[in-house]
Amino acid sequence: MTLDEANKMTLTKAIELLQRDLDDPGSVDILDLNKAQEWGIEALKRVKEGRQQGLRIYIDLLPGETLE
Repeated sequence: MTLDEANKMTLTKAIELLQRDLDDPGSVDILDLNKAQEWGIEALKRVKEGRQQGLRIYIDLLPGETLE
């Protein structure tokens, strides 16, 4: 596997990896988990930016989220 191939991931795969690690800690390869976490952080940044821009799609709170 090339480095470029290793850096590719779908949103579905990232979600699956994060969920699997929550359900069974340590079951996900650390490099895959780190990449999925990076994607999660980027996704949350985009949600925050969307809210700041007033985009309706981002108005609802995430499960368990509280207002700042």
